Amino acid sequence: MSPNPLDLRSMKFDFKNQEEAAVTVQFDDARWSAPVGLDGKRRFAAAGPHGLTVATVGHWVSDSEFLLDLDTVANVNHFIFNIRFDGDRVHIRMNEITGEIQDVAVEGMALKRNVQP
Repeated sequence: MSPNPLDLRSMKFDFKNQEEAAVTVQFDDARWSAPVGLDGKRRFAAAGPHGLTVATVGHWVSDSEFLLDLDTVANVNHFIFNIRFDGDRVHIRMNEITGEIQDVAVEGMALKRNVQP
């Protein structure tokens, strides 16, 4: 990822089925892994700062753009990530609901996992 104010280093998705995915987000040396509701229902996990709960939900905006809503619940921050996949490039627009971060653009390389039949 390109340098950014959140020090977002990586974001990994595992789309398990149509109802739920998993995301692992790394900020500097902190790594959060949580389920993501794809059915409009937030998923909760004790995965955020200091092991406190995060609530996550997401949906596909188009064939190449995914919106991830990651709320740190007890830690005030509520992040919205618009992620656009473009070949091996990833374009992320980050916003934080309280206004701490607004329309920060981050560029990165997409790494695809080989899927075995």
